[in-house]
Amino acid sequence: MNVAIRVLAPQAFQAPLYAVGALFEQAAHVRVEWCWGPAGGPSPQALVQRLERGEAADVVLLPAALLAQQVQAGRVEEGSRTDVMRSRVGACVAQDQPPVDIGSAQALRRAIVQARGVAYSQAGSGIYISQELFGKLGIEPAQVRVLQVRDEPVAAAVARGDAELGFQQISEILGQPGVRFAGALPDDLQHVTVIGAGMPAGAAEPEAARRFMQFLRSHEAAGPLADAGLDPCRG
Repeated sequence: MNVAIRVLAPQAFQAPLYAVGALFEQAAHVRVEWCWGPAGGPSPQALVQRLERGEAADVVLLPAALLAQQVQAGRVEEGSRTDVMRSRVGACVAQDQPPVDIGSAQALRRAIVQARGVAYSQAGSGIYISQELFGKLGIEPAQVRVLQVRDEPVAAAVARGDAELGFQQISEILGQPGVRFAGALPDDLQHVTVIGAGMPAGAAEPEAARRFMQFLRSHEAAGPLADAGLDPCRG
């Protein structure tokens, strides 16, 4: 593999993207060098911060809104955006706790209000839970004890017993030890994040980058993405 591409990608999707990258390497004989970090936020490792610093990359994966901002700023080539997958929000409880019903708005409201603590992340899913979902369900701040989880999966806090009920992207819940997946939010209350890929300005391997972005929408890539609870964009 004489050609290598450098890919900036959200750490939330590390496992399925790493699997997809391995399939691409076998098919295209192009090495994928992954650089993981949070999509946004104040961390110097955040992907948007790294693009702003001019860090070299051939492909970047970001939530669609953040990717559009990078295109507008001229850091990602206009017209290169390729939607890759859709990520939904789900819930979890500790493995030794009984299943919880969140299949309807009424059941979800009851589960939140009755929980001894509700955990969510500081990222997009957590912002949605705290600033939108509670309001849609008519839940007042005084009705629930909340925990905002930083620098680790929400499932880790739930597994330790720091909170009884946790919300995060489904891909960040599945496979985490010590928790039971409670299901996705109901469709009418769901928060879907579209993840897109784009080519940073000045990419060293533009042809290989385009091939990789096309592969992310292939039938071969769909399997690992779907297994991680993500909805692949095909075509």
